[in-house]
Amino acid sequence: MSLASTRLTWVLTVAALGDGRRDQGVAGGDDVDGGDQLLRRDVLEQEAAGAGAERIVDVLVEVERGEHEHRDPLLALGHLGRGHDGRSAASNRRVVADRAAANVNTGRSPPPEAPWSPAGRFAEYGATLLAYSLSVLGRLQLTQKHLPGIEARPPGQGDDTNKSEYEDRATAAHYARQSDLQPPEEAVLSLIVDELPEKRMLDIGVGGGRTALHFAKWTKAYVGVDYSAAMIAECRKRFANYPSRMSFAEADATRLTSFADDSFDFVLFSFNGIDYVPHADRLEVLNEVHRICRPGGQFCFSTHNLQAAPQLFSPRSQLSARPGRLVRRLGKWFLLRFVYNRPWAVKGLLRSGHAVFNDGAERGRFRTYYITPLVQIEQLDRGFSDIRVFASTDGRELIGEAQLRAAQDPWLYYLCSVVKQP
Repeated sequence: MSLASTRLTWVLTVAALGDGRRDQGVAGGDDVDGGDQLLRRDVLEQEAAGAGAERIVDVLVEVERGEHEHRDPLLALGHLGRGHDGRSAASNRRVVADRAAANVNTGRSPPPEAPWSPAGRFAEYGATLLAYSLSVLGRLQLTQKHLPGIEARPPGQGDDTNKSEYEDRATAAHYARQSDLQPPEEAVLSLIVDELPEKRMLDIGVGGGRTALHFAKWTKAYVGVDYSAAMIAECRKRFANYPSRMSFAEADATRLTSFADDSFDFVLFSFNGIDYVPHADRLEVLNEVHRICRPGGQFCFSTHNLQAAPQLFSPRSQLSARPGRLVRRLGKWFLLRFVYNRPWAVKGLLRSGHAVFNDGAERGRFRTYYITPLVQIEQLDRGFSDIRVFASTDGRELIGEAQLRAAQDPWLYYLCSVVKQP
């Protein structure tokens, strides 16, 4: 990031906070993923105490030039509020004053003494938000691939960005540590568990084997596939001592050429795996699932709900009475609105029934496909029937168009039957 862009980010932060007074939105829930993992509350809630905006910008410029002892902007700004030895802001100001009286040249101007005020506290939040944003950008080593923007009409050509991230060993190891089913997955399993002993199952996008733990033991035969060699390696290691009816293979969901027509009775593509391929490839995945699944077989998958996406971009949805949570939410909102995506494209998000954008998943490394429930059902109309939809938050089934239009779950699960012409 250049010196000019450092100052520009400060301007955008102030503009973003001002823009928040005009945007519309509804209250959102707690955020649990993405860049939030980078936060350190004890630093964030105190880092800007007693520091003016000009000094903040100066520190950021020092970091960019390599003149500051800390390369991390978050830590550099934290020292404005607490001092090098962990003292509080007030204590640090007294030390600076004592040094100045003793003609000790510290090389830094003492922070201004000012009484507490709402405007001052708001400025602290703004500075903290800026620190969070720049810290995340520094860790990402921001390149063009992290700025994919929102596309109301997703591209038809492939994009290797997502695949390269899933090949990362640390990412694969992270998924291999997961073991719990989501509520809608539990609901679907309870519906079909009595039939699984007679079924051959294909688990697409198996990842680290989270769903294999729960589904494979009930099946006649189980095959897990993923287009990431790193993921398959983790699965083979994780299930090395499991029954031989379980197997894992590297395969692309758009070209399941290793499997003949009508090979499986049940196909699962869980945890929104279908959302990380481009639009044209998504349709090809549906075609391949239809081909390899026998007539009357079942297909279950999940996908992000576009109707819930506006909450990600609304500043009012991030409001909280708790300062730490407010800063985290506003920091994530700033990245989504002004860094990861093109700001001018956000307002047209729902004009199309589906969209591809960066929603901050995995610290902003992925492009994610979002679709409305009714448009998703339209995609399934050719070759699938008896479509049932389940909410991601509690696993309840959504029945009727009114419930589908009102659904605000971040993603939904779909269970449908395969129909083939004789």
